[in-house]
Amino acid sequence: MVSAADGASAEKAIVCVADASVEVYYNAIKRVQTATAGKFIIYSDGNTDAELRNIKFAHADNTTRGTVGWIGADDKFVIDNAIHGGNISMTVEDACGANVQIFQGNPDGASQIRGTTLVSIEVGSSADMGRFDLNATATNTRMLVYDVDNASLDRVSVGAANSGGTNFKLLRIPN
Repeated sequence: MVSAADGASAEKAIVCVADASVEVYYNAIKRVQTATAGKFIIYSDGNTDAELRNIKFAHADNTTRGTVGWIGADDKFVIDNAIHGGNISMTVEDACGANVQIFQGNPDGASQIRGTTLVSIEVGSSADMGRFDLNATATNTRMLVYDVDNASLDRVSVGAANSGGTNFKLLRIPN
């Protein structure tokens, strides 16, 4: 183990354990630690949940380029791209090892949520409230909605031409 400390107070600054973790301290409080399986842990001081706990990405001149984590006292986890005109994208690796984009947020306010075969909408601990899939059956839509009366997720279908009035088709779900 290697440990570096302030000479006057013997306050730890960094602790490196062979084949184990690296710990970084600030004001005698462990703030950052590496751990098994590539974990990088940021600790609070234990006194308040209102403090900042985040990872900041900065340019060489210390201009913030992005932040991930808790930014303030409002209990929000934030992913912030501070580069003018920059996007935010989330990807996952599929079973074949390819990266698949599941979310894209654009600076113009547009956002896209993607699924390779299905996108579900859930609220709280409720089951599916809505779903979008790749259904290609004639008169069907690619949308399912939760029918409160029947307590089921039902396919939305398209009515005949003008069934919703002149130049409109009616959208419907089964009784």
